[in-house]
Amino acid sequence: MEVLLESRLRADRQAPRVARSQARDALAARVGGVALDAVLLVLSELVTNAALHVGGAVRVRLLTRPGVLRVEVEDGSERLPLLRRSLGRSEVSGRGLPLIAAMARGWGADPISGGKRVWVDLDAGVRPLPSFAGTDPGSHV
Repeated sequence: MEVLLESRLRADRQAPRVARSQARDALAARVGGVALDAVLLVLSELVTNAALHVGGAVRVRLLTRPGVLRVEVEDGSERLPLLRRSLGRSEVSGRGLPLIAAMARGWGADPISGGKRVWVDLDAGVRPLPSFAGTDPGSHV
């Protein structure tokens, strides 16, 4: 997989906004429209969960392979997320992972040294960056 973004953030109230901004910048030339919106929503939800439930620091990565864009968020908790199938009408949290699961090609969480990595694979119209290596600088206008 090709790494499009790798970042470490302090898991605080600003982390989701910073992660979205970094992702938008990293993907600007390669992903747009609904695909970009999906990535930003998933990333925001995962970083928010880490900030609310774990704190400390988070590591964010965006990776791609043909037809797939993977969002990864690592945090310092060994507790793996659970997909809640049933929520009461008065519950105010717990809806993020079901939303992500509905949007995703696949998702999961893996234990890692010092915590966990939550990943989400999205169908994405990721366009390869053009290669200008070996071409005349004026020929790719």
